[in-house]
Amino acid sequence: MKYTLSVGFLLIWITLSAQYQTKLKGDIRNQNDAILVLTQSHEDWRYNGIEIPVNLKGQFEYTLDHEFIEEYSLAFKSELEHGAWIPITFFPQGGTIDFELYPSIEFENNKIQGSDLLIRKIEFQNSYAKEFSLVENEIYDKLFQSEEQSDQWNSAKVKLDSLNAVALEFQYQYFLNDTTILGLNEYVNILRDADQLFKEESVFEKYQEYYTQHEINHPLIERAINLYTALRSAKIGQEYIDITLQHNDEKTVNLSDKIGDNEFTLLDMWAPWCGPCIKKSMNIKEIYTELRSNMNVVSVVGGINNIDDGLRAINKYDYPWISYVEISDQNKIWEKYGISNGGGAQFLIKNTGKIIAINPTLDEIMKFIVDR
Repeated sequence: MKYTLSVGFLLIWITLSAQYQTKLKGDIRNQNDAILVLTQSHEDWRYNGIEIPVNLKGQFEYTLDHEFIEEYSLAFKSELEHGAWIPITFFPQGGTIDFELYPSIEFENNKIQGSDLLIRKIEFQNSYAKEFSLVENEIYDKLFQSEEQSDQWNSAKVKLDSLNAVALEFQYQYFLNDTTILGLNEYVNILRDADQLFKEESVFEKYQEYYTQHEINHPLIERAINLYTALRSAKIGQEYIDITLQHNDEKTVNLSDKIGDNEFTLLDMWAPWCGPCIKKSMNIKEIYTELRSNMNVVSVVGGINNIDDGLRAINKYDYPWISYVEISDQNKIWEKYGISNGGGAQFLIKNTGKIIAINPTLDEIMKFIVDR
């Protein structure tokens, strides 16, 4: 079904393509020998983070040059390395942002001044929480405690689908006359987590049209398109999503150039720090001689910020197929396949272009390719 929305808010994206410079400075409380890690909020700190040192007085200062107004986050490196942190989000808009920061266990004591969009985001989150959080938590509790596709699970899922539609309409109405990027930013955040939160692609249709119809130069538009496309298309039975693949010599090819080389193609996306991803690839390597007459592997190593890290990983595992590199998400491959939050995934694609399996087991691959 096609929806038409009145364009009630024409975003005033003032000088978004200009070069901004924002000074970040502040004091660290109750945290010794701290190092802060700065990233854009959607980035993975393991390969995109900028380290900001904190002096012996517990103070830090950093000048951020940025082309767009976007959401960023800070976190303590020690907490990141231990896998338990709460990101400190903000929106640099030029000028100075002052921070007073505490460890995550004292997160409520943090103070940030100089980020007007952050204040507005908190206001929105409080309004949203007041309206939906209690019932959302109850539904998710039932989903996570029930066996998938059981009567209780299905009942909770129906309630969640209905609630998602109401919640997205609430957000749309909240930002209807807002002239900032905040509404789009929050929409993209929901798209990013849609699979994990059992949100169906269909509920986003009219909002996707609304948030992406403006011809503006901002990376959030591309992210919204990529994430929505992944939610809709990175599924069994759908056409694969074409991507640009970079050789280590910087030459590029498209995935579409590889589909059809064999009856089956396994798109194998992995990061050097993703143990389960590497284990799956190694399992394929062990029996590849049995598979290669019917299946070729297109391997992409991501989760890296330079070519040397990619080459070290490729050489370490010595796979018998060509491996491509995705450096600092430059071709948005992980985003386009809806796994921005993960280390990797495998997609088995037929030469017709259809995705026939996602993260298949070795037995499932053998059944498709050898025992058919």
